Amino acid sequence: MKARLLKLIVAVLVLAATAPSVWAEEPLTAVFPMGKGREQEQSYPYQLLRLVLEKSGKPFTLKLSSVEMPEERARRVLMENGGDVTVMWSGTAKAFEEDLLPVRIPTTGGLLGYRLFLVNQKDLRKFAAVRSLNDLRRYTAGQGTNWSDVSILEASGLKVHAAKYHLLFNLLDKQRIDYFPRGANEIFEEFERFRPKNPDLAVEPNLVLVYPFASFFFVSKSNPALHDAIHQGFVNAHADGSFLEFFRSHPSTATVLAQARLDQRLRIDIGNPLMTEETLAIPSQYWFDPSWQ
Repeated sequence: MKARLLKLIVAVLVLAATAPSVWAEEPLTAVFPMGKGREQEQSYPYQLLRLVLEKSGKPFTLKLSSVEMPEERARRVLMENGGDVTVMWSGTAKAFEEDLLPVRIPTTGGLLGYRLFLVNQKDLRKFAAVRSLNDLRRYTAGQGTNWSDVSILEASGLKVHAAKYHLLFNLLDKQRIDYFPRGANEIFEEFERFRPKNPDLAVEPNLVLVYPFASFFFVSKSNPALHDAIHQGFVNAHADGSFLEFFRSHPSTATVLAQARLDQRLRIDIGNPLMTEETLAIPSQYWFDPSWQ
């Protein structure tokens, strides 16, 4: 009897000693598509993904894919659940949200939907008189051929001339179009890059055109655990203030906020008929507000 009891005690102790390793939660694997250059580890989306995974409370590993992977290829890999990539970052579209699992919290609060205007400096005075959407409808915007923004602007009654991206800067310089709306996180770099060949370019200083335009993290439909961890981590990061701290301090967004002065501009809002109902229903606290500055 004593021998049996001793064996039972030993078995219980062995089980207790091994239980943590047997029952430990398997780490989530987050493999992000590598772009050009290893400096991507310092990029906004990669660092944000690390933050929200940390805030999820789940064990995880995070790394870049072993080879460079353009967005379209990364999307195909996720759809096929190939394993070379398990999470990607992209501007959203209805097809993306149907093919993959979107984490429906905008990664920059929808900052890309805050559009500033490249204009010809000779036209700065006429844009200073724009005070409403009706005023803006008098002028012609330039946009890239086949860009979704063309439909968004036209749905609000704005006139649009579509052309190849690299030609739009010269069209503006020659006053063939009146303004070229660009994301607040795009316009200043483009201004510096294209101004040498188009010396009359200017960034309009007083207006911002706003429409819902989100970028999300996406995962495969077969990986709901990773989706749920990223989503919960995002919710937690918003709740404890760590997301806002990250947003304000990361070099890419901090520079935009300083240059764009969004809280000092006249805001003109329009709708986005291309956004899904689910995306438009995202609670307001997750969309950028000038108070974030």
